[in-house]
Amino acid sequence: MKVALACRGSRGDVWPVLDLAQEIKRRGDSVTLCLPRSFEAQAASRDIGDCLFFTEDSRKLMRSLQTGWFSWRSVIGWVRRVLREQFELLEMATRDADVLLCTATELAGPSLAAYRDIRYLRLAYAPILPGDQPPPVQPWQGAPRMANRLLWWGINTSAAWVVKKPLEAERRRLGLPPIDDITRHLAGSGTTLLAISPWLAPPSPAWSVPFRYTGNIRPRVGEALDDDLAEFLDAGPAPVYVGFGSVQVKRPARLVDLTMRAAEMAGCRVVLGKGWTGLDADNLPSFARQAGSAPHAELFKKVCGVVHHGGSGTVHTAARAGIPQQIVPHIVDQYYWGRRAYEMGIGPRPLSAGRLTARSLAGVFERFRSDSELHSRCRALSRAIGRENGLERALAILSISS
Repeated sequence: MKVALACRGSRGDVWPVLDLAQEIKRRGDSVTLCLPRSFEAQAASRDIGDCLFFTEDSRKLMRSLQTGWFSWRSVIGWVRRVLREQFELLEMATRDADVLLCTATELAGPSLAAYRDIRYLRLAYAPILPGDQPPPVQPWQGAPRMANRLLWWGINTSAAWVVKKPLEAERRRLGLPPIDDITRHLAGSGTTLLAISPWLAPPSPAWSVPFRYTGNIRPRVGEALDDDLAEFLDAGPAPVYVGFGSVQVKRPARLVDLTMRAAEMAGCRVVLGKGWTGLDADNLPSFARQAGSAPHAELFKKVCGVVHHGGSGTVHTAARAGIPQQIVPHIVDQYYWGRRAYEMGIGPRPLSAGRLTARSLAGVFERFRSDSELHSRCRALSRAIGRENGLERALAILSISS
């Protein structure tokens, strides 16, 4: 079998597909992977082989995205700009392919699958199927069901208006017919694989297009923490982890200062995740350490709680570790995950990035250390989702045997 894969975006968008491609190849099937050139080194280290690279710089992309309500608009604008390149690379990647799997931002996917007459699967890291749940890509997460339906209509109508003209132009070039309903074309042309836990994101009875849950495609386990960080973690009480992944924090020096003052107020230790945010600091106090690309699956076993941006992968990793999480959402689906963590009782109410103070962070740190009921709920969820294996489930849906 030959599988064509395509992804773009942040590390949380690309790394699960890299894991999937690596495992497909290890099991003896053929794979062609389209991904941003920013991840060329990671693809080479996994010996995936047949890769085609989008020209975008993923870090610059993350810096360009607006926050709040406008984040989904900037994502749609970006997708429109790169649509031609999507068609060009996917047309090459799908030659002789049996199946095409794309992340949800690859709007060319359904058209290329139709052109090649092959199976199409869409990979999603949030419940992006229109229904009566809140649209994940906007900050109004507490609206009633009827309002949610109106929000879905508004977002989908706006997105269709932005992408319709360039999408139809590429389809004409391929000799494909016009699209009657772009929303149904993108969401219903194939099966959406929800690479998330149904415990964290339950299905909506209003979903009317094909979908299947795989569970989170967790990062490869077994990576070791570096010696200095491991020594710090073992030298005292479990610290708090603060990190914002691929999100670009506007004033990183201020956030580092807030975090240090909050830790001092709460009398706790802290690990600062550098990520793509620029949370870099020299001469940290003795109660703090910096973590570069430390594997979250190992690190989160040794901390008492996590303050993070709300990316799907980080949410699931913290949930599996059985620790509380304070989400500070910035863009797109992070608002959904922040609300879900709060509703499930595994974290406090989401905090606005622009309103963080040393006092509010100190209160979070103190709760992480002292709230036994919060920790009990987190451990219960960990037991529930710990058996999910998103990678194996996705491979089974692709019909890749062990």
